[in-house]
Amino acid sequence: MFGICQLLVSLCLLLFGPVVNAQVFPLSKILDSAYLITLSPEDSSQAPVGRLHNWVVAVEDVSGSPVQLVPLSVSGGMREHGHGFYTAPQFSAHLGGGRFRLSGVLFNMPGRWQMALRFQGPDKRPLELEFELDVLPRAATAPLAAAGAEQKAALTGAFKANNWSAKERLLMQSLLLDDSPPPPVSSNKRADDERVAVLGHRLFFDTALSSSADMACASCHQPGRYYSDNLEAPAESISGRNVPSLMGIAANRFFNWDGAHDSLWSQALGPIESPVEMNMPRIALVTAVGRLYRDEYAQLFAVLPAQEDLQALPQHASPQGGAAAVEAWQGLSPATQVMVNRHFSNIGKALAAYQRRLRHQKSRFDRYVSTLERNGEELAAQLMSESEREGLRLFLSDEVQCMRCHNGANFSNGEFHNADTGTAEDGSVDAGRQTGLVNVLDSAFNCRGEFSDNPGNSCPDLSYLVKNSLPMLRGAFKVPSLRNVEMTGPYMHDGRFETLAQVLQHYRDPDVDALGQRQHELQALQLNDRAIQQLADFLGSLTGELKRDRWFKAPQKRR
Repeated sequence: MFGICQLLVSLCLLLFGPVVNAQVFPLSKILDSAYLITLSPEDSSQAPVGRLHNWVVAVEDVSGSPVQLVPLSVSGGMREHGHGFYTAPQFSAHLGGGRFRLSGVLFNMPGRWQMALRFQGPDKRPLELEFELDVLPRAATAPLAAAGAEQKAALTGAFKANNWSAKERLLMQSLLLDDSPPPPVSSNKRADDERVAVLGHRLFFDTALSSSADMACASCHQPGRYYSDNLEAPAESISGRNVPSLMGIAANRFFNWDGAHDSLWSQALGPIESPVEMNMPRIALVTAVGRLYRDEYAQLFAVLPAQEDLQALPQHASPQGGAAAVEAWQGLSPATQVMVNRHFSNIGKALAAYQRRLRHQKSRFDRYVSTLERNGEELAAQLMSESEREGLRLFLSDEVQCMRCHNGANFSNGEFHNADTGTAEDGSVDAGRQTGLVNVLDSAFNCRGEFSDNPGNSCPDLSYLVKNSLPMLRGAFKVPSLRNVEMTGPYMHDGRFETLAQVLQHYRDPDVDALGQRQHELQALQLNDRAIQQLADFLGSLTGELKRDRWFKAPQKRR
């Protein structure tokens, strides 16, 4: 047993150096000179990045006897980046023997985190103990479990690609695309039904779903531009925010720049009804679908009311419109409101089933890494220039820390970070995630709502959100995917930067206030202009081909 443990520690040291990154759980500390507190992940030997997970907290006295202190609360965060937990972890169960389950913990990026546990002692006095946790990148767990000869060769350095360290190669592998399906969606039971995707495909390209009859989802999310609008000037965006690409979007947990939706189907409803986008009130939308797609819709979801009955409803009524629209909506019976919302949500689910099929295609970076593993550096180097490879080395490095937010096959942790872009040139502030948190929790179309296909689900992504959000979330926005990033500018949530070099220069020189304090998470990158250009060149290698299959093309209209 000792030999195996020694081997694991040696592998960690090889991959991450002789520093605290080689942390092994469980962790134990003394509390109040009287209690031994032990902390460990419930279902693994490492703290996972990017997913909700549980911990087991064991309480003993210093002699080793279980003690049942009263658990009060959990707090913490990432002091280095100036933010706390983005969720609200809770002591959820007593497991017996002084052991408690701690639920709802989320580490949204690797690095050093703090976790403070508060208990009530026998004398009713609150007691607090802080742990420091070194959370590894997701790639770090892969080699420890693998037993293949190729993987062992990588760890011992007996590998063809001698110009890359074992750690760098493993990190590169963690960024590769694979053929795994997107995660399931409990609130949309038809998400992977191809027949529903066919209907969603038709709806996505249909301009009849807008009040002006000249705009469709595809008007802004254009297939030939990687399902973004690729506008040259931010002011051209009709929504006031940059239109993101839909490629690979099914991997997300929250949607929109501020995460105001917890499902792709819920997000799809917003632009349709938005007065500055498609401007189609939900009753008018359901009426249009009844006129154009009645039979297809009925076969997949439910029979719509007779067309004359739909047309008799106030077509402008909506809880999201102006005063007249809201008044008309409130004048409807509760049963009619539920009926309209049910069909409205089904339309969103059809659109989501289509958009889940917009998958990233492999880029030169993916081909480079695959060739590197099979054939070595000499052949792989034909796929990426020297500048691109040096940019990749910077991207992977501990000093630049790009992978803290841009990790995984989507090159995004899917979380929200304050990158010093919440304030516009005119001084106005977009609150970003701070507003999005409230909106997603209050939405009638969230995972827990009655229009979810699984309303009894615990919906863990919602259960641990902090509605009274952290100050750092004011002006925080979702980390976008870097795949195809060269083709989907302008950049940031408001499109303020036209080039990738400008984005990187912003990261090099973030703002500070008059007292030299950061009101954001950025730490100035110590990079010269050449390094900035190398990083930008590497990002250009992430462009994949557009798979021009039947989903890519606009379907033939049927009227």
